[in-house]
Amino acid sequence: MIGHTFTRAAAKVGFRLCFYSPHWRVGWRFVANEDVWDRHDLGGTPWKVLPNPAFRFLADPFPVVWQGSTHVFFEDFDHRRGKGIISAISFGSQGPDGEVFPVVEEPWHLSYPFIMEYESELWMIPESSSNRTVSIYRADPFPRRWIREADLLTDIEVSDATVLRHEGRFWMFATVREGMGSFSDSLYIFIANGLLGPWRQHPANPVIVDPSSARPAGNLVVRNGRLWRPVQDCHAAYGAALGLAEITRLEEIRYEQVVRTRLSPGPEWPGRRLHTLNRAGPLECIDGSALAFRHAGIDRWIHRFAS
Repeated sequence: MIGHTFTRAAAKVGFRLCFYSPHWRVGWRFVANEDVWDRHDLGGTPWKVLPNPAFRFLADPFPVVWQGSTHVFFEDFDHRRGKGIISAISFGSQGPDGEVFPVVEEPWHLSYPFIMEYESELWMIPESSSNRTVSIYRADPFPRRWIREADLLTDIEVSDATVLRHEGRFWMFATVREGMGSFSDSLYIFIANGLLGPWRQHPANPVIVDPSSARPAGNLVVRNGRLWRPVQDCHAAYGAALGLAEITRLEEIRYEQVVRTRLSPGPEWPGRRLHTLNRAGPLECIDGSALAFRHAGIDRWIHRFAS
């Protein structure tokens, strides 16, 4: 038993010495009709990969169609700095159009750039849990400049805040870490009458305590009159799989959901992890893990040796 534990620990150390970890990649495709929500699987139109810039990875993709143009916003993490910013890339009818460009940077780490329209403006709520805030930014002008307008929540470690406008109110879904607990197992809901707040806690918080179905994984969607939310399945590991959860009760005093489908990486989307799903117009995006060598030239050497 001791030998087995030591071997596993040594393997993890060796992996981290050779590869960047974590390291993610963004997948995209144009879908005319059936998407993941229709199929409840990753099949159909093949996925394409958005190349990662050198020494960086892209994750948490949020595609947006706004003012006649399509862009994808995402976490842009630099391994050399150990910190993420929010960047974007333009999309044309054939796919990515141009280079990745930065849009929001702060002294603290940013990720998961949730975006929504409200009162004819476009708003972004990136994750800033390391700053213990949930801050909101307004596009001015879109897509390259975003102004920090307000802190919606303060003095709280919130991950992946995702907002829904439903039945005259705004509902914010997020996981909250208290003390030394997990970032991924406790789902909290916050409620407000307007996007800028004030926000108040749902009286049943945490409404879910379950690492396999608590953490948000992208925009909520309505299909055939039913309300759904993608969730991260972190039971085995952070972002290991994706769940499609139907919300069966969303009230000011009660919340219920049922995970109907679990999606894991496989032949349609190879890799070890899968943890974000979003769509805007015909553009559908996911992300998942990837291998990236720490030392330049190793990947080229292995390719030459293998051939």
